[in-house]
Amino acid sequence: MKMFDKTDWKLLCKQKETILHLFFSDRLTKEEKENIDGLIEFIDNFQEAAETLGHPVVFLSEEIIMNL
Repeated sequence: MKMFDKTDWKLLCKQKETILHLFFSDRLTKEEKENIDGLIEFIDNFQEAAETLGHPVVFLSEEIIMNL
């Protein structure tokens, strides 16, 4: 699929990390967190679908996730 071929996986991973840091901060309202949660879920599903099709997806490391 073209959208997977054109994706910069390292950049998407870094962008997801930034979004997660914002999500876990105390700067957002409940509604903003709900909106961002949907975006995080979309990115997760996008990455998983791409990986299933054999694309070189870059995921966040466990160390990064544990430190959010």
